[in-house]
Amino acid sequence: MRKSDLLLVAAIAAAPLAAEAKGGASCPVRGSWTFPRKANLPSGAAAALGFPLAERGAPFQVSDSIGPGSRLPFDRFVLAHQTDCILTIRYEHGGIAHTFETAVLQYQGRRWVLVRRR
Repeated sequence: MRKSDLLLVAAIAAAPLAAEAKGGASCPVRGSWTFPRKANLPSGAAAALGFPLAERGAPFQVSDSIGPGSRLPFDRFVLAHQTDCILTIRYEHGGIAHTFETAVLQYQGRRWVLVRRR
C-alpha cells in the first residue's frame, strides 16, 4: 500500500470520530461512495474547498513557472471517498514543489464545509 493510500484511509477513519467529538447532529446521509472524477462529486463539495480544482487528467499548473495565456489551477483532482457525511478529497498541488494533498469536508446543515486541509 502506498503512503498516499495509507494517509487517505487514516483520514477517512479519523474524520467520523472528530465529528462525533464535536457533538454535531447525527448525519442524515448513510453509505459509502468513491468518486473517480471531480464531476461526480456531490453538489457544492468542490466549491466548499475554496480554490479552483482541475478535473482528473486535465491540465493544471504543475510548476511555479507561469507561462503566457490563461492561468491554470494549481490543484488537480485525484480521487474522493465519502462515508456518511464525511467526504475526503485527494488532489495534486503544483507550484515550487509538486505534492499530493487531502481535504476533508463534512456535510452540515444542507451544505459541505471544509473541516481540514493538509
